[in-house]
Amino acid sequence: MPKHDTFLKSLYRPGIRDAASLLFPETASQIRWDQLHWLDKEITILGPRRRSVVADLVAATRDVEGRYTQILVHPELQMRADSDMGWRALQYNAGLTLRSGRSDTRVLTMVFYHCAGMGGIQRKEYRLDFYDSYTLGVGYWSVGLGDLEARDYVDRDNPMAWALASWMRHTGFSRPELRLTLQEKILRRVHDDEYREALLGAVQEYFTLNEKERAEEQRLRTSKQYAEVQEMLVGDLGKAEQRGLRTGRREGVLESLMDLLESRFGPVPPEIQNRLKNERSLPRLRELVRLASIAPNLDVIERSL
Repeated sequence: MPKHDTFLKSLYRPGIRDAASLLFPETASQIRWDQLHWLDKEITILGPRRRSVVADLVAATRDVEGRYTQILVHPELQMRADSDMGWRALQYNAGLTLRSGRSDTRVLTMVFYHCAGMGGIQRKEYRLDFYDSYTLGVGYWSVGLGDLEARDYVDRDNPMAWALASWMRHTGFSRPELRLTLQEKILRRVHDDEYREALLGAVQEYFTLNEKERAEEQRLRTSKQYAEVQEMLVGDLGKAEQRGLRTGRREGVLESLMDLLESRFGPVPPEIQNRLKNERSLPRLRELVRLASIAPNLDVIERSL
């Protein structure tokens, strides 16, 4: 499974209520979020020629009238519209409705495009026509995050607003300062470890800066104004690293190491990234994490490789 798909699923699992409330508030108000639970595995819906299509994320709950409701979440990273999305939404909705075997089942599909050119927030329909009539159809909710202005969302009291702003337009902002501000909001106001880690990951990985902006962010990190934010960020990355150590997963430790290096020294040069990724020893990666927390610069890390 691609890394991006895995990450986005880890973001939307704890964040779907906030994301829906932010972007589709009327629909979100009709859902019993306190009863929501994610289904144990991805749902496979049979297709022709012994193939299948797989839904990204499916949660079960009820609406405010007590009807059985499933929420289908599609996070998409591609840079252009998926011409098959309407057909896919129809397959998923019809398949899940038939699986339930209940006439009161409602399947809600929400598509989150993490790019521009998708038309912002929309209610969309897809129909199978027969001349002037249609035989089957589906309605679904869609948003192109890159078509939205971050200034309309970053001051909301909603954690997903702070993360999803990474993919929005940033007109009227100092982008390095906005990136630090978003991280500060998450660190100060989100207390669930898993959710906070996913939100921070969105800002750190997908709110990209150019070379000049990275230098400005690094300057701001060492300023008095953001000194506490930097301290909190390093501490939070340390906690994430400890979670990785407890699970004994090399990948978790490597990701924590990369985040720690970037938070302290800015973008990590590709040659250092490659050498770290080729390090197969978990104990060695642990040593590097400890070294990265105290090293004065990246040269120390490079010399140790």
